[in-house]
Amino acid sequence: RMSEKFKVVLTELSRQFGTELTAKEGIASLTFDGEHVVHLAPMGEEHVVVFMYATKLLCELQALTLLRQNFFSPNPYMPRVGLSQDDSLIVWNQHRLNELDGEVLSQTLVYFLSYKETLSSTGASPTELA
Repeated sequence: RMSEKFKVVLTELSRQFGTELTAKEGIASLTFDGEHVVHLAPMGEEHVVVFMYATKLLCELQALTLLRQNFFSPNPYMPRVGLSQDDSLIVWNQHRLNELDGEVLSQTLVYFLSYKETLSSTGASPTELA
């Protein structure tokens, strides 16, 4: 369920980016450049998870390599990798709701797109982003 605070942040992000906001089943989505869809989901009252579908998992070895990189990072924009029910790789990270603004989302999107591009083009694990 989306809190009022979450809805206010989403409305402001949509306005800042000049992009349409859609919401379904408690998950908000913003589309950038007509093709990059970033999803935002509330995690309690104070946090939000930002995520994007990247590509299909290539093999179990790729999954193991990516999981080993899912450790802590001092970089708050550094994506983590998850696996969807249909074996798609999902890049995600978590932010405090009161700190999520256009600048934070822009930086997150830059990291996500770079990570996604590396995964999609080579199947490699994007260690250079750490």
